[in-house]
Amino acid sequence: MNMKVIPSTHLFIFALLFICFLAMADQKAASATRAPKNEWPEVVGLTAEEAQNRIKQDMGVVHFQVVPQGNFVTMDHRPQRVRIFIDPDNKVSRPPRIG
Repeated sequence: MNMKVIPSTHLFIFALLFICFLAMADQKAASATRAPKNEWPEVVGLTAEEAQNRIKQDMGVVHFQVVPQGNFVTMDHRPQRVRIFIDPDNKVSRPPRIG
């Protein structure tokens, strides 16, 4: 009987690839079950442009409304609009949110 022995390096590489595959599958499942974001507190202190770039990564198609702090806004809700309130230095002053 002629049996080949698989070298341990091949087993190690196979195990490593299998673990990577499982990690990617788990990450995909977690992102599929995650609720969509509607607020971005992590962009407070960034410039309006930096905040827009960060939010686009989460939303894709979005209309931004940059509003100086203290200005009045309408109360209508639009699911593709994000208002970014800025201070006089063009920094985000409060968490932007959908609406």
